[in-house]
Amino acid sequence: DEFYWLHENGFFAQTEIVSALSALNDEKICAMTVKNVSACKERLFLPYALVCSEILDKEVIGDTGAKAHGDEYSVSYVPGGLAEWYLAQAELSSEQEENSHVKEYLSNEYAYREFVYENYIDIPVEAYDALESCLNGSEADSFSEIINAIISYLSENITYDEETVTKNGSEDFVEYFLQKSCRGYSVHYATAATLMLRYFGIPARYAEGYFLSAAEAQKYGSEDTIILDENHANAWAEYYL
Repeated sequence: DEFYWLHENGFFAQTEIVSALSALNDEKICAMTVKNVSACKERLFLPYALVCSEILDKEVIGDTGAKAHGDEYSVSYVPGGLAEWYLAQAELSSEQEENSHVKEYLSNEYAYREFVYENYIDIPVEAYDALESCLNGSEADSFSEIINAIISYLSENITYDEETVTKNGSEDFVEYFLQKSCRGYSVHYATAATLMLRYFGIPARYAEGYFLSAAEAQKYGSEDTIILDENHANAWAEYYL
């Protein structure tokens, strides 16, 4: 019922960033057309800061994925990244008393936040023991210190290796990765980082998709077609801000 109410009000997790920017009258909308050539046909591939909620299913509880209704679709989005979106969150905080649009946004977001803390904080027991062994000595308190501690641990103790074969059998994936193989690629790093964030109490989840670097993006104009192939396939950790 809660998600039905949120969706009826046009609030989806996939459009949450734009909802925040809209409350501050600070969105700059762009458009793109996505054509799925050979990737998984079941799911939509969407940019962050999605504007259009019409493409999303109102009946879906949560936000772990959006089902596709064809191989080609157009979407609107607001370009940007964590730096801009973090500043917007800070501005929301300062305007929540006098801005009615901000109050409405915060009311919707509060309901979503409850869902996040119910679903994206759990850690398997086996993985927790491994995480505690790796991170127990960390004195990270603030959010930035936690992020730096995770990056430092993975950089100093794990070897990046795209040829890694994970033979963990019935053993926990993260436990095997952190304490035995100590080798892996994006899937391994993202899985470990997700649970490391949760270890510090930050809701997080594993995600997969396609990544276009800023350096490569600069080669294209606004009307160009960009081909994303297996070389752009990536995995990462999403955390709740």
